[in-house]
Amino acid sequence: MRFFRRRRLTEDMKRRLMVGLARAEEALIDTHVQNVFDLIDDLEDLPIEKVLDIYLDTLDLDDNQATRVARRVLARFER
Repeated sequence: MRFFRRRRLTEDMKRRLMVGLARAEEALIDTHVQNVFDLIDDLEDLPIEKVLDIYLDTLDLDDNQATRVARRVLARFER
């Protein structure tokens, strides 16, 4: 017995699902960005590019996520 049974989704349900997934993805990216800033604070003697490399390599994010995180960090970074 399957826990979830497949059923057809209405167009409204598909739209709500896509919006929910998009919000979850944005929240995940925001969390990564905040984590990078926390790491920058902890490793203040390292250049931001090096901190980003360490974070992104350690977490092994896919290229799309890594690019989005890096761009947001660089766009918000002030030193």
